[in-house]
Amino acid sequence: MAGGALPTAITAFNDRLAFGIIQGLFIAGISVPEQVSVVGFDNARRSDTSLVPLTTIDQNPSLMAQLALERAVGRAADRYLPTQQVLVPRLVDRASTGPAS
Repeated sequence: MAGGALPTAITAFNDRLAFGIIQGLFIAGISVPEQVSVVGFDNARRSDTSLVPLTTIDQNPSLMAQLALERAVGRAADRYLPTQQVLVPRLVDRASTGPAS
């Protein structure tokens, strides 16, 4: 950030890290999303109330927990049939991302 070229976007491992990135950019005088877009991953509760409402990926953790519990109960009752299931994450578009430049 010190005199170098800025990326157009940063994708963070999780929302907590994305909040830190936004704060660091703000301290450096770099505006989000005007200069750099930031995306988090996990749709934390405070994602829509932060300094800049955070665009994030929602993995539907309540459904993941429900499916895990169903499989654990089934396995304990010896009714577990191994299966593979793909849950499609959802993009939650908020103010931390802008158009590509």
